[in-house]
Amino acid sequence: MRRIFAAASCPSDGALFALMGRMGLRVSEACTVQIEDFQDEVRGHRALRLTGKGNKDATMPLPEPVLRALLAAASDRTTGPVVLTKRGTAQNRRGAYGRCKILVKRPGLPAGTHPHTMRHAAITAALDAGAPLRDV
Repeated sequence: MRRIFAAASCPSDGALFALMGRMGLRVSEACTVQIEDFQDEVRGHRALRLTGKGNKDATMPLPEPVLRALLAAASDRTTGPVVLTKRGTAQNRRGAYGRCKILVKRPGLPAGTHPHTMRHAAITAALDAGAPLRDV
């Protein structure tokens, strides 16, 4: 995951990979994150509000590295999507998959690495760090 983060060529890529690789979000969830979704605080910590698979609402605390990546991608904007294409439009699932394919080549990662691989990595890292399986 460190090599993928280092290969990110713009703040938007960094935010996309932070959401998938550190938070374990699905690619479609990461692409739909809005700047307004991480402005709230819960018990003194910035939190991300999102709607997951099956239209289930969730609130997740944001680790500092992820928050920094989101703020860098948002730049001076206060509304709208966090993850943008090079043209400045909202990134979609297909585009994010394409960015992943391009960026995994730079550090020499296997060609089969895709967005869902990052979700697996986030889950494995959480379990290795001692998080309970139920929480992960």
